[in-house]
Amino acid sequence: MVSRLARWVAALALAATTGAAGASSLLMSLGGQPSSGGSWQACAKEGEVCRFSGTASVTYGAGKSWKTLRFTNGANCSNTAFGGDPAPNQRKTCYTSMPWRPCASEGGMCQFSGAASVTYGAGSQWRTRNFQNGAPCNNSAFGGDPAPNQKKMCYLEGSAGTTVSNRIDSRWARCANEGGNCRVGGQRSVAYGAQGKWVYRTVSGGITCSNEAFRRDPNPGVAKACYVEP
Repeated sequence: MVSRLARWVAALALAATTGAAGASSLLMSLGGQPSSGGSWQACAKEGEVCRFSGTASVTYGAGKSWKTLRFTNGANCSNTAFGGDPAPNQRKTCYTSMPWRPCASEGGMCQFSGAASVTYGAGSQWRTRNFQNGAPCNNSAFGGDPAPNQKKMCYLEGSAGTTVSNRIDSRWARCANEGGNCRVGGQRSVAYGAQGKWVYRTVSGGITCSNEAFRRDPNPGVAKACYVEP
């Protein structure tokens, strides 16, 4: 049986090689109706905005009729945005899975802390494994070459692990001091840290502004805060 994660990775791979329409067809042919559990999360009702950061696939529809496209930094949950009405005369919803983000080219190191799923490959051929505190992006780490004679990449599951960077800017809004609770509407990226050292998590509803919640201390000995994406 094809696992939900394998189907999602296959859809990502097909989208990268054939475009979003191909991913949509694959999802529907595999029984792609999303559920409220697992990796899929409802992010908006028809007419609203599905909010996320990074690039992700978003599926839109109702019942057994869905269209899936790739978007960056959010998507309008509407017939116009998805190029048509997949389920006429039905009330529709948008779902997204936590975005996979590139973390290393073949031969490099996918850096993160904590436990995470990492997928490795190219085109429509991928292998996915769980790692702790980083993953070598090579054939040996994944037990073989999933895509011979192709230049491969590693992608990190968006909800897993954390990475440190300084990409926060003045558009991000402070939502909590360390130890407080950062509340957000819908699914948003939240940064935690101070003085240019940050870790990020994509959350729904809110998150405690703490080392435990973000799985590491990005700047030890310094008072930290949480900021929500614009």
